[in-house]
Amino acid sequence: GLNSKTISDNLKNRYKALNITLVDFAIDKAFSVEIKGGGVVIIDDNFFKDEASYLAAHNAVLNATIDATEQHFKLEGLYSKTISGQPQNSLYRHDVIPNNAEVSSLFSALYKTISRANTVIDHAEKSASFKSFKYKSYPYFAYNYWVLMNLWGAVPFVNSKNYQDYTNPRARTTIKEISESLIAGHDEAILNLGNEKDSDFAKVVAAKIAADNGDYSTAKKYLNQIIDSKKYTLASKAQIHTTANESI
Repeated sequence: GLNSKTISDNLKNRYKALNITLVDFAIDKAFSVEIKGGGVVIIDDNFFKDEASYLAAHNAVLNATIDATEQHFKLEGLYSKTISGQPQNSLYRHDVIPNNAEVSSLFSALYKTISRANTVIDHAEKSASFKSFKYKSYPYFAYNYWVLMNLWGAVPFVNSKNYQDYTNPRARTTIKEISESLIAGHDEAILNLGNEKDSDFAKVVAAKIAADNGDYSTAKKYLNQIIDSKKYTLASKAQIHTTANESI
């Protein structure tokens, strides 16, 4: 894991590259994550039976996403050298072999989280009473794919329609195909989530995917929906990642 100073220093170095100087800040004061449930959920054929079981499975997706995000944050920060103090790390030295354990661990963690999300989405889609969990879980499914595409480019696309198909090795799917599918899924999720906070997260992830594909007008559309909601205050440069404003 990373300590709070390493994380805050990494963020400060990133903004410095944009000619923005952040004041010193305590990461635990500027950011918070609400983690519900224990994260370990054993799912069998009869697991999804009531709202509590869907919520437990959904929270497991959130917990797994947080764990994978921390791994991504660390590896990406080491490789870009905005995280210092680990000069012997192979990523920091840009001496990464194909079977690097840390890289393999992140790849595996992302697909395990995607598998969890697919399970929730699949069962929720077939449910008359708990379909909302399909839309709640979709942004986290897409976020993990966004990380995969950023690091590995074209990767096998496993969704709720084919995640149980183990008959053939998974072929790579183009970034364009994955992105178009994710954007369509986001539009459906955003429509059904209404004013829930999960809807704002969905818009952020959709904007990232659209921008990475050069579709800046679509990315702007999603971000403007968040800004126009007036739920958040745009921070000045002096207020970025301080307790004066909520960061999203």
